[in-house]
Amino acid sequence: MTVMASVAYAWVFYEAHLYANSLLQLFFVVIAVYGFRQWRKNHLKIIEFLNTPSSAYSRLVAVWLIMFICIYIALQKFSPAEHFVTSLMDAFLATGSLIASYMSARKWIQNWWLWAFLNSLYIIFYMNQGLYLTSLLYLVLLMLCFFGWQQWHKNLTADETL
Repeated sequence: MTVMASVAYAWVFYEAHLYANSLLQLFFVVIAVYGFRQWRKNHLKIIEFLNTPSSAYSRLVAVWLIMFICIYIALQKFSPAEHFVTSLMDAFLATGSLIASYMSARKWIQNWWLWAFLNSLYIIFYMNQGLYLTSLLYLVLLMLCFFGWQQWHKNLTADETL
């Protein structure tokens, strides 16, 4: 289901000239397949959640900035001039989503706060693009961030008391 939804959204975003988010959906397809295979292989193992190391924040911001600039420059080659702000936000949100995905893969609990921040911006961004149902979906995803953080935090707190 996740794969089909991501493929469908890749098309929706492509049609809306949100090229970075379109490619991001294809990245999510690859991650979904990888995640399913990992879960199936390791489903009996206990998952350990971690706090993001303090030293990682500056590297994450630097990588986000470099990727953002590169993707934004690439988008400018394919986007009409009147899509300046759209391309800017498309690149910013897509690269932020890649960083949040990386943090999720590392099982760093602070990924949920980054996803909440990004989803809040996505809601406004998609509303401005006329993608109202997508905005509604991202509102649901925003609420799920708080649930995800709560579940991971319980696990993190339980691990720290052992």
